[in-house]
Amino acid sequence: MRAYKKIIEVVFKHGFYSDGLLNSNDLEMVVSPQTELMLKNYRMILKLKTGVATLIQEYDKDENGEVPFIEIDKKLKISFIVKQKNKDFLSISELPFFTSGQQTIYISNLSKGKLAQPGALTSAESVSEKDIVPLLPKGFAYLKLPNAKDLTVYNTEGVELVSLPKSEDQKDWHKRIMQLDNGLYYVGESFAKAQTFYLNKVRTNVGNIVVVDLFIDQTTDKYVSKNEEYQYTVNFEPRATYWEYHISEKYNKIDNISIKDEGKKLKFKLENAGENVTGEKTKVFVTSEQIPMQFSHREVFSLTGSDKSGKS
Repeated sequence: MRAYKKIIEVVFKHGFYSDGLLNSNDLEMVVSPQTELMLKNYRMILKLKTGVATLIQEYDKDENGEVPFIEIDKKLKISFIVKQKNKDFLSISELPFFTSGQQTIYISNLSKGKLAQPGALTSAESVSEKDIVPLLPKGFAYLKLPNAKDLTVYNTEGVELVSLPKSEDQKDWHKRIMQLDNGLYYVGESFAKAQTFYLNKVRTNVGNIVVVDLFIDQTTDKYVSKNEEYQYTVNFEPRATYWEYHISEKYNKIDNISIKDEGKKLKFKLENAGENVTGEKTKVFVTSEQIPMQFSHREVFSLTGSDKSGKS
């Protein structure tokens, strides 16, 4: 009897949304030709629904239990690109603004040759500047390579792959690097001082924002055999900003006006009192601290004071 079983799941979370998941309108998944072939050969399926990427494998079931239809005898790499369909994605995310298509967020479950345990896939609690790397070939300019030094390209295990002599210019370095397979690499005077970059020669449209390398081996099969989920999370924090309220005297008397949060969570302070561009008396109230952006806020504010007649 044949059945498909979930072997790895990656959940993309974002605090901007009420359910905590990245909206499907924000994401689009692009699978490389190499990954498509890998999935086909090992009878796997990679699905993406709202905020979740799921890797499914075909299993055989008999009186002795369940085993993969095709055994995984070594580490396999399943790579895919997550593209942003929402042009405001970086605006709502607590990340530095970077050039999509030339820089990327790199996510992997492999660290120092070992698969990560289920949980967050980033070094910090959420995706940060540390996870942004140059995306070659277009992002070659983001590699800060000292021309005065001989450089070496290493794989993730520190094995030397390509030598970049200082006698050659960066165009020659580019040609040598482009001979490598797609993946994460290090380049520098030594492996200890090297910086990372991701090489992706798959033609995709502008909008690449995340590159995901999922490695699987017999470790994941142990979880499946116990009917346990091998789930990873990629967490995005919403960008925080100050809230401002501009109140003019065109319709209201604002001498004694103030703003109150009925939930008693937010405090406002008078940041500026003067005139707006049309010469009307105006007051600007600003929150005392930055507030994370959310798709829907439920705060209720009260505007207190008196109108032009002097009534409260």
